[in-house]
Amino acid sequence: MAVSVCNTHYKNAEWQLAAAPCQKASESGDHVAQTILGELYDSGDGVTQDSSKAAHWWGLASNAGHQPARNLLAMKHYYGGTVFGPEPGWKKDYAKAYKIWHEDAVRGVATSQFMLGVMYKNGEGLNGITPSRGRG
Repeated sequence: MAVSVCNTHYKNAEWQLAAAPCQKASESGDHVAQTILGELYDSGDGVTQDSSKAAHWWGLASNAGHQPARNLLAMKHYYGGTVFGPEPGWKKDYAKAYKIWHEDAVRGVATSQFMLGVMYKNGEGLNGITPSRGRG
């Protein structure tokens, strides 16, 4: 129940109303709610902005294999914030971004394959890692 209320308020941009049900559903282990709660903490919408809490909730959902959380976390590690620039509480960590995107690329996630290609092209954080050949 809490996750559907969380989702509805989030989709309607009712951030403050989304926070409590998202927190409850997240604590119960719902990966969608954890991802949403991470986004609320990352942006400061409806809650006090807190990048460590965003990383915590995205990390739980990511560790469970929830793809949106995995990509959000990898992007934060890659950019040290967003594509627009660094953000407080985040730092560039190419190794962490690579780990997530490589795992997902092997599973066929197109966005991860693309970002992994960008990292290979730019030589970012690979420290001697070379791309393995595909099956094609």
